[in-house]
Amino acid sequence: MTIRETKADNGFCRPSETWVCRGGRPITHPTGPGGTLVTHPELALEAEFHLAEAVLTLVYQVQNNAARGVYLLNRLYRTAPAVSLRPEIIYVDLAPATKTVHLAKKLADLPSDRQVNAPVAPFVHPLRHGARFSETVSLPLPLESYQQYQGRPSAVRSATYEAIDFTLGYYWREEGTTEDRQTLDGQTLVLPRFAPGRRPTFGTLRSALVHLRIPVLEPVAQGATNG
Repeated sequence: MTIRETKADNGFCRPSETWVCRGGRPITHPTGPGGTLVTHPELALEAEFHLAEAVLTLVYQVQNNAARGVYLLNRLYRTAPAVSLRPEIIYVDLAPATKTVHLAKKLADLPSDRQVNAPVAPFVHPLRHGARFSETVSLPLPLESYQQYQGRPSAVRSATYEAIDFTLGYYWREEGTTEDRQTLDGQTLVLPRFAPGRRPTFGTLRSALVHLRIPVLEPVAQGATNG
């Protein structure tokens, strides 16, 4: 089976509208502020973004309409300065050319300028057939860039970005998969074990772009000035 992602191509959502994507053709209908819904042949991702005071809140939900289970790659973690496994751990990519914030919970992109000997993978949330999962992520403003294999920038400047989206990674449960359990940071984790010869099929769901003015701390390239 070929799993395809369907999403609004270069679409913007006004605060009072949602892009609903079916067969790659976006249709809008009224929803709450900053909402966006992306449908997939077997999965549906709904994401909402809210600005209040000094906090950006992402609320997303995933519905599994497939005949098999899926593992959501949403449980990112940190090991320093202490082990932490919280919903607020999320990749933040600031794209200055388009003034867009890209939020993501997925396998991190490997850096092109160096080799990574032990790639980091998020823990997973198992989503069974017919089940629905939701999570709320609250991020302090201004947003700062956070990527798995990048350090903090040496210099930043204040900026206002104009749009935001969210990407969620997943892989399908294969026949013969078993699950172990372990505890980390006081939480129970599911560790899928694949049957011999089985490899998971990975994919991503991405929301449409939502037009929202978001304060950020933008990295400053060496030699650049605030002027």
